Amino acid sequence: MLYSGFLAAGIANVIVSNGIKVIGPTRTAALQFLVPALAVVLAFLFLAEPIRPGQVIGGIVIVAGVLITRGGAPFRSARAR
Repeated sequence: MLYSGFLAAGIANVIVSNGIKVIGPTRTAALQFLVPALAVVLAFLFLAEPIRPGQVIGGIVIVAGVLITRGGAPFRSARAR
């Protein structure tokens, strides 16, 4: 069990570190909020778990928040020029 946990944590840290290098810390942090929504979708696909209305509403809020955060990034880069 420890091996599984350390392996998953190690892979996650490598992915986050590369994400910070590629798209920057703000966008990487925003994308991390998608983890619970993706967990619900993957549980539905692989474990046949039902998706409840509250989870759908939460997923919509999460995706909207990430889209709002990503939408602000071009304005920052335009000011930097």
